[in-house]
Amino acid sequence: PTTGTAKIILTIGAVYPVPGGYSQPADVQLAEFSSWGPTDDGRIKPDLVADGINILSSISTSNSAYAIYSGTSMASPAAAGSSFLLQEYYAKLHGGAFMRSATLKGLLIHTADEAGPANGPDYQFGYGLIDMPKAASVITSNNTDQMILENNLTNGSSFSLPVLASGKGPLVVTLSWTDPPGKVDEVSLLNNPARKLIKDLDLRVTGNGTTYAPGVLDRKNPGNAATNGDDTLNNLEKIEIKNAIPGKTYTIQVTHKGTLKNGAQAYSIIASGVGGQAYCSSAATCIAGTRIDQVDISNISSTN
Repeated sequence: PTTGTAKIILTIGAVYPVPGGYSQPADVQLAEFSSWGPTDDGRIKPDLVADGINILSSISTSNSAYAIYSGTSMASPAAAGSSFLLQEYYAKLHGGAFMRSATLKGLLIHTADEAGPANGPDYQFGYGLIDMPKAASVITSNNTDQMILENNLTNGSSFSLPVLASGKGPLVVTLSWTDPPGKVDEVSLLNNPARKLIKDLDLRVTGNGTTYAPGVLDRKNPGNAATNGDDTLNNLEKIEIKNAIPGKTYTIQVTHKGTLKNGAQAYSIIASGVGGQAYCSSAATCIAGTRIDQVDISNISSTN
């Protein structure tokens, strides 16, 4: 339904349980009733998947009644409850403050377990299976070998942050932002490919002589595996560098196309596999002699 295709929400597909625990993408099997993307304009939906088969759930017949159901209506509340547990945990470590909604969405997608026939996002599983321990681990180790950065981008500005590949798993960077509402077309309703993205932010990671781009899909060939390129549709971009060289410096870059509506845009970056060395927020401003776990990265500003 149309309510499941909004940009800023988390749209959850349903999968079978993984009783032995996740070990490989083939462990995640899509439920037959779970809807596939893409949206008409080619955005990635669902965003994630969760267990939706034979779930024990409270029901309304009495205050102590339970029943077993299957459906995306079971997977979605499991994802919602798990998400708030992450907010509660984050608040305990940050003086009662919650993450931005874009940060929470980015965190869940950033740490999802790979699912589907090929690496990267797809129109069946989205970015994969929700993994709560991995998501919580980013909050636990923020500013050490993982980071959560909430920042703002103004018109004509860019953001650049050199980081060191720690060697603790792949170098993964996710960019997420709450995009303003797109135009609602009340005439051409069916299969309208008009783009709904209003503010087109871009994530790139450079290092070892290579510029890495996020995974993108082709709405006209929805069964094709994701390729790496310029995402002009989604308000979330994710880059995974599996062969990042430990000790090598990689630079996270955030830019934007065109003119930002209202002159600015808040965004969130989540990164894993980074840390351990002095780094600079720009060529002109270097935080010398400090490590990523010794400085509050939330105070780093954008560069013009």
